[in-house]
Amino acid sequence: MESNIKSKTVGLIQGCPTTSSATMKQSIIAAVKYIEENAYYLGKNMTMEERAQIQELIIKHHLVKWINCSKEIMMKECRLYFESSLSGRTVTFGEKTSGVQTGCVMVVDGNPLWYIKTHSGGSTKGKPSIGKVDFIEIHTYMVLNTIRVCPTTVIIPGLFTETGLLIASKNCRVDFPEFVEMKQIKSLNTDMEKEMTRCAGICSLLQINDVFENNENFGFDDNRLVIFDFAVQHKSTSRPDPKKLLEAYKVDLNQDILRDTAKQVKEAIENTSLEYLPEDARKLVEGHFKTAISECDAYLK
Repeated sequence: MESNIKSKTVGLIQGCPTTSSATMKQSIIAAVKYIEENAYYLGKNMTMEERAQIQELIIKHHLVKWINCSKEIMMKECRLYFESSLSGRTVTFGEKTSGVQTGCVMVVDGNPLWYIKTHSGGSTKGKPSIGKVDFIEIHTYMVLNTIRVCPTTVIIPGLFTETGLLIASKNCRVDFPEFVEMKQIKSLNTDMEKEMTRCAGICSLLQINDVFENNENFGFDDNRLVIFDFAVQHKSTSRPDPKKLLEAYKVDLNQDILRDTAKQVKEAIENTSLEYLPEDARKLVEGHFKTAISECDAYLK
């Protein structure tokens, strides 16, 4: 009977009306009303206890959706996660002013230190969601950390929900004091052009975009590449062409640097542990990055 309850719950959730403008209370009331109006769907032979169990599961579903997009909950999770390292320091939170994901800024002793957001499967501004955790995106952050081309990034588990994960990136100018966004750079010097090839290689091999396409998402620290935001493409057919990425910035592809980048990316993938991942997610991530390693090997022949 347990599997029957689960399947009927999923069916009701899929049909349940939701709107991004509704409050949590309004959403739950609408959900309960929907359940009552569609009671026939539960089947005549179901006991009152079984019906109550389904109603409880659906209400929990709506509650978790709202908890996962609550900035108050997000701030509490961040305080708990960083508690030991921030002992005795003044911690406040500011608004996240850019991007579509729900988030906040952790301000320590008056200085913004961590930029926190939900992962790409999490809630977006004004829209509650409990989308699946994108472990490929999470692991891509870990690989970029290994390569040292992005600010220090940590993954904060959802302490109050089973579905939420937060991505916390350190203030770029803490890790990279001389950082300058690409949009502020009027001309590229020789070292920057080499780093642009490196960036194009990383984007292609790791199947990430929204870097070259958004000149606010990358830049340089004393001529050294820094990537601080991106989007992951899950289909290998969506792998960006490094030559085309560079054309938009009128930079020629340097094959030697591309080969060096492939070697570096391969080593980073192989040296970034998968132990933190659940077993089912590990298989998914391994498959994705196995393809990336094959692409690296193609450049290294």
